[in-house]
Amino acid sequence: MKIALLGAPCTGKTWLAQALQAALQTRGHSAQVLTSSERAVTACDYAIADATALVAAVQHDIALQDKSLLPGAVAAQAKCDLTLLMGLDLLQDHSGIQQQVDARLREVLQAHGLRYSVVYGRGDQRLACALAAIEQWESPSSWDLGEGQPRWQWVCDKCSDAQCEHQLFSALLGKAPQNA
Repeated sequence: MKIALLGAPCTGKTWLAQALQAALQTRGHSAQVLTSSERAVTACDYAIADATALVAAVQHDIALQDKSLLPGAVAAQAKCDLTLLMGLDLLQDHSGIQQQVDARLREVLQAHGLRYSVVYGRGDQRLACALAAIEQWESPSSWDLGEGQPRWQWVCDKCSDAQCEHQLFSALLGKAPQNA
């Protein structure tokens, strides 16, 4: 399984990659952390990329208003089995760069229909969130709800609005949210 960790600068990608590797190995799996320079994956159960072309392409797009790197980066991202997007809950970024990168990553992932899970929390909480996403991904039977069964919909525990995170990041982009 190839897992890609995406996120703005200083959102804990490298820490999570190393923690995931250790946790998966403790569970008896082979796991390898791939750096940005590594392309080949040795035979292992889990390959964890803590840097992907998509993050670089999004940062390039933001800095230079140049989208030319996005098509190749999106194609490479589509080859990953699971994408984990780092939440913005670790550090306060007063420059706004983290929010810009995060919003643009979400926009690109959604525009191209690339599935992802957002992981939040500090330290072991973030690791537990990532491991839960991996377990969910590995249990496709949990996706099959059968005929007539309503799909589960996440509802924010703060405001009971299932669209709130979408509305927040759409507001950051200066766009009105679209109803699903």
